[in-house]
Amino acid sequence: MKLYQDKDWLEQKYIIEKLSTYEISKIIKAVPSTIWKWLKIFNIKTRTISETRKGKLLPEKVKRKISQTNSGQNHPWFGRHHSEESKEKKRQAMKEWHKKHPDAQRGRNNPNYGKKGKNWPCWLGEKVKWNGYVYIYKPGHPYSNKYGRVAEHRLIAEKALDRYLKPNEVPHHINFNKSDNRNSNLLICTIGYNLSLHRKIKSLGLTEYFENLQMVKLMQSAIESSGKEE
Repeated sequence: MKLYQDKDWLEQKYIIEKLSTYEISKIIKAVPSTIWKWLKIFNIKTRTISETRKGKLLPEKVKRKISQTNSGQNHPWFGRHHSEESKEKKRQAMKEWHKKHPDAQRGRNNPNYGKKGKNWPCWLGEKVKWNGYVYIYKPGHPYSNKYGRVAEHRLIAEKALDRYLKPNEVPHHINFNKSDNRNSNLLICTIGYNLSLHRKIKSLGLTEYFENLQMVKLMQSAIESSGKEE
């Protein structure tokens, strides 16, 4: 049995000695995600970022780097101001806009104030695609975002399990195609395991392969369909 698989040893390092998952992983020559996984298996309460940083000071070198980056004279806009001509141009543009829109209303006086979902003038539909993922409008879902939308792969996984996903559970796309939400393409796993899968793929240099895999499948299906037509 490996050291991190011993609950008492892990509690001693993480709870008593207050070592981070990264520091523990260096001791046993493992990856931090492995330590995180076994902390969850043993139901050991993990620390938040604020708790981890509490009482710890940043090194002077890091402080200097932060203070010097894009501050003072190093900022690209340092010492630059709008000319009077530019300010006047903006003022005139605003006056012209208000002349063309005399009934323009703001805040609570705006007829669209407080409208959400289907009542919003810029409603995009029940299903939208963002950053490769498909999102469904489900405002009553406990994990919906500020726009009332939930990732489709989460909804499909929850329907299969007949329960909501736990905070540390995520559906992983087996073929790495974010929009392929078939049941057979989803693997429900922990966040740590999902990260380890992505790290492994990246370390093996297979990222580009999976990115091109969907394109290859589309080309093959197009060739097959054209063959049938002939």
